[in-house]
Amino acid sequence: MEAENRKHYLYIDIIRILSLFLIIVYHYMIEAELVGTYYFTYRGIPYAAPNLHIAMVGVALFFMISGGGLMLGSQKDFSAVRYYKKRIRRIMIPFYLTYLAVFILTFIGRQESPFAGKEIPPWRVVLTLAGMDEYLSSFGVQTFTLGIGEWFLGCLILLYLAFPLVRLCVLKKPVLTFIAVTVCYVVFVLNYPLPYPVHTCLLIKFYDFFLGMYMVRWQKYIKKPVLLLTLPVILVWLLWPVELPIPSAFSNNIISAALFLTLMQGEELFQAIVKPNGLLAKLCSISYEVFLVHHFVIYHFDDFYEGIELPLWQALLIFPAELLVIILAALLLKKAEQLTCSALDKLNKRL
Repeated sequence: MEAENRKHYLYIDIIRILSLFLIIVYHYMIEAELVGTYYFTYRGIPYAAPNLHIAMVGVALFFMISGGGLMLGSQKDFSAVRYYKKRIRRIMIPFYLTYLAVFILTFIGRQESPFAGKEIPPWRVVLTLAGMDEYLSSFGVQTFTLGIGEWFLGCLILLYLAFPLVRLCVLKKPVLTFIAVTVCYVVFVLNYPLPYPVHTCLLIKFYDFFLGMYMVRWQKYIKKPVLLLTLPVILVWLLWPVELPIPSAFSNNIISAALFLTLMQGEELFQAIVKPNGLLAKLCSISYEVFLVHHFVIYHFDDFYEGIELPLWQALLIFPAELLVIILAALLLKKAEQLTCSALDKLNKRL
């Protein structure tokens, strides 16, 4: 693995952008339907098939590349202290900056605090500082959430916290760990006990994260013939006209892993056609920032069209406009993040 850690894999970048694109497309389509701009589902342009939902696949891929990316980036001299410092800096500073910007913009728009009239215990600001407010609010806990990062930011933070321990198990006892976790996961899904959606459950998302770790760790053993399995799976999950008789969590794991493994086998092709430091690299460099700002941009963009039903061609023109604004907002956030980190570094040196 040491040699592999120093190599940059383009398929990881491709999956990262694909996952974000699927999530953004879904949020654009569902928001357009909610405000009455265009009813994609009823006009024959669905965001889900009997065995596939683009948002669920996008989220699963996002968790897979999160686990896989961390596994690829962890060297033999891995230090949990350095790891946590780097993760906190990378995740929390953009989150705080986005939260501050959204709070100010919301305050200006409403002329009052977005939490005015809500009786939220003041101590729960700690949940915001930890990035957990939106995740916990999805389970009915009232927090100071502004919807940034949605439920899966908090879920991802918890998985990042667990990564050093999971990594240790994967490295020390890879086969035993895989079997034990998979058996526990299968039993949990078949006897799912919670009154909340499966796709938001921490343990369900942990398995996506876990699969990503294993797929990149074992990638040198996964040969091209795997496509004989993954490509038919993708076709079946896309085209099969009725829902397959398996739990949705399993179904989502299968199609997402099949996409992951298929794109993994395209690495040589990607290396041949993708320019180093080109558009793909630039988009990946702001992928987390895009993830943080996209929902806010889509919600407020579509407010201009609320109640106005548009023809398809006009509704489709809104998407690239929203995408452009999302990218510009992400670039601004990235710049603010860099300036903040630079200021913190200077302050740290002085202290």
